[in-house]
Amino acid sequence: MEFATSACESIRKYGNKPITSNFLDAAINSGTGIDYFKLSKPLDFVAWDNYIEFQWGIAEDAAVSRDHALLRSYKGHKPFWVMEQQSGPCGWSKMGPTPTPGKLRLWTYEAVANGADTVVYFRWRACLFGRKILAR
Repeated sequence: MEFATSACESIRKYGNKPITSNFLDAAINSGTGIDYFKLSKPLDFVAWDNYIEFQWGIAEDAAVSRDHALLRSYKGHKPFWVMEQQSGPCGWSKMGPTPTPGKLRLWTYEAVANGADTVVYFRWRACLFGRKILAR
């Protein structure tokens, strides 16, 4: 937590842009020991990566809603961002499934209904090869 606070203070010395970090979902975070309430204090807003149909399985709808509610609560019910909303097949060790038609719209509506004011789609275009590609 001290590192996050120190980093935010250093960044603020040289600019006035909002500072954030994209968090993990509650299922992954539960075993890390990270207190996201404390970690979010020096941030201007919080964000998270919402991967629903991924290489390990498919997240339950209730779990995704829970994660949105948690994000909203970290900064006193201020709006949050979905920094990476799954928009296609994704994966690191192996590729996950392509979301079925209508899912991206559903996930976006769910995020906004739960307090997100920004949803950033990752990866809008599939990589030609490899798992990640740098911006062009």
